[in-house]
Amino acid sequence: MTRVDDLLDTVLAIAREDDFSEIDAISIGGSLGRGEADKYSDIDLFVLVAVSDLHSYATNRLAIFIARLGAYAIRRGPVCVANFGYSCTVVFFDLTVCQLNFNNYLTVSPSPAWSTSHRVLLDRSGYLTELIRKSTDIQCDPLDDYVEAYRYFWIRMLFAARSLRREELWRALRYVAEMRVPMLTILRMQQGCFMPGLTRSPLTRLEHEVGRRSAEDLNFMAPAYGSDSILACLRAASEWFDRSTQMLTYHSRLDITDTVIATSIRTAIDSLGD
Repeated sequence: MTRVDDLLDTVLAIAREDDFSEIDAISIGGSLGRGEADKYSDIDLFVLVAVSDLHSYATNRLAIFIARLGAYAIRRGPVCVANFGYSCTVVFFDLTVCQLNFNNYLTVSPSPAWSTSHRVLLDRSGYLTELIRKSTDIQCDPLDDYVEAYRYFWIRMLFAARSLRREELWRALRYVAEMRVPMLTILRMQQGCFMPGLTRSPLTRLEHEVGRRSAEDLNFMAPAYGSDSILACLRAASEWFDRSTQMLTYHSRLDITDTVIATSIRTAIDSLGD
């Protein structure tokens, strides 16, 4: 039995106890839910509780639940996160990481991500199963995802440029890392394998979908820790994004304001080395 199996068995055993009868459903998400996990993957658990006051539950009951999971080294939370209810991160002494998200019926709604990345482990009322079924019926317009990726990229590019101006290299690197998210979306769209809800998958998971060469197109997104290399990274990312987005039919449907702002940000990047 693996460490993951052992922890999941413990979680389910606790949830089935009378003392935790308020736990209605549990699912596993992330790479484990998609069947793509490796030995470094976190354990992402979604817990649906039949309570009206989620804040009170998070304050008074979560610590009891987490303590039952076994000895741990670090715990962060509970923290209220938009669209995720109350989130707790638990790091065990063997460095296994478990991310627990607690929600009630008011904090969850159908989403494409449910149908692509969640596996139900427990569902007393059938509510979660029905939620996932409804999620599969949602018709998504890829244009919406394209516009979101386009805007997110250029906003992060602007933030990175401003951080370089302030000589805050650590902050610039943070925004460089976040730029990878929309770039992965565009890469998937290019290859015809984009799925809503999977925009944040690690680059290595793309290799079996789009081929190693296409996946390695984004290797310039890991610069050395220096202002010159970060600037070179931003310029390379800008060129790649321009070239890649213009190959997609969605690009012609962008609002003119989006392209004007992108041009302004690109100009600001070009002037950074002056």
